[in-house]
Order: sequence, then C-alpha cells, then structure tokens
Amino acid sequence: MTVQSAALLKDLQGHVRRLETDLRFQVDRNPELAARLRNDHSRASGAGRTAESWTAWLDAQITQAAVSWVLGSVFVRFCEDNDLTERRWIAGVRDRRGDGLARAVDAQAAWIQEHPRENDRTWL
Repeated sequence: MTVQSAALLKDLQGHVRRLETDLRFQVDRNPELAARLRNDHSRASGAGRTAESWTAWLDAQITQAAVSWVLGSVFVRFCEDNDLTERRWIAGVRDRRGDGLARAVDAQAAWIQEHPRENDRTWL
C-alpha cells in the first residue's frame, strides 16, 4: 500500500482544525476548564515561561492539544494496521484475524460498561 503523503497531510490538517474548533468551544462552555487554563497561563507568565497574551497562549495550547490528539490517533492506527498490538482501539481493516473493527467495537463497549461516566476521549 502506497501512502499518498499530500492527501494524508491535507486530511490530517482538516482534523486538526476541527479539533481546534471543538476545543475552543469546550473552553468557552466549561468555566472550570477556562479557569484552570487561565491559572496555567498566569503561572507560566509569572515564571517567565511565556510573554504571550492569554488569547495567543490559549490558541497555542489548543493547537498543541489538537495536533497531539491527531498524531496519537495516527500512531494507534499504524500500530493496529501493522499488527504491532493485539488490542484494537480504533479499528483496522487489515487485521491478521480479519476482525479488527469488530474487536475494537467490542472492546470499547466492554470498557464503557465498566466506566459508564467516561467518554470516547477517555477510551482512547
């Protein structure tokens, strides 16, 4: 299988943008999260680790989190697709047992039953 680097990059950049939008929404919607991040920014400023404004600093944190999530997901899929792990989290049609998607769905369902207050983000 040949990797189409330009197409992959474009697709992943789109995922990063969507995640950035969602993360900004989460910060706006969750006062506790916003307060925790403002505190982090204040401590970083006080320690001389950043001279960025709150908005610039938050944008950088959101981008870093989104990129980390996308790269982590790509890494997990790479491991699944190359049978480097027995466990399946996301899927993988190329599974030596031929049932990667079913195994991922079953594992997630079992995990959710054990952790009913958690979500997909925590699963991964």
